[in-house]
Parts: sequence; C-alpha cells; structure tokens
Amino acid sequence: MVIFLEWMVALPESVSDYYDEQMETLQEETTMTYISSFERKAMEKGVAQGSLSILLKLLNHRFGELDQAALEKLHDASPEQLERWAENILDAQTLEEVLTLH
Repeated sequence: MVIFLEWMVALPESVSDYYDEQMETLQEETTMTYISSFERKAMEKGVAQGSLSILLKLLNHRFGELDQAALEKLHDASPEQLERWAENILDAQTLEEVLTLH
C-alpha cells in the first residue's frame, strides 16, 4: 500500500526526508523477527531442560539423592508434567507425592 501511495503522490522535497525517517521508524517498530521452526523447537527444548534441571536440584535438596527410577521418570516427563511436579513440591511430604499429585 505504501509503495502504491509513493508512486501516486510526489512529496515536496521539504518533507521528503521527514517522510523517509518516519517510514524507517515505522518499519523498525512493526517488523517482527522471524523464528524458524528449528529455532522454536530448540527454544522449547531449552526451556524444558531448564525446568528439569531446576526441579532435579529442588528434589535433591528436599529428599536427598534420587533413585534411578525417579530420574528416568523425570527425564521422560513432558514440560507440563515437570511444571505440575514443580508445584507439587510445595505441598508434598515425600518424593512419591511430588510425582503423583495432580
């Protein structure tokens, strides 16, 4: 649309620089960074790994060293499960309660 208007209307030289500055500012403000599906998946994976890392630290601090079964369950969990278990740690009295409460 802007290209069409520029083609139709010739601006006076006195406002041409101002118009160019304003258009550049508008483009910078409205340009959305494109994130590829690869980058999006990498970001999601990074968030999930961070959630797992924090949850493991909290569980180890609260309940001591975790057994292999608990570690496998944590590593196989979805990001949603990790989030739910992170909330459970606040009320649970045992590791089993953390990993089973909903």
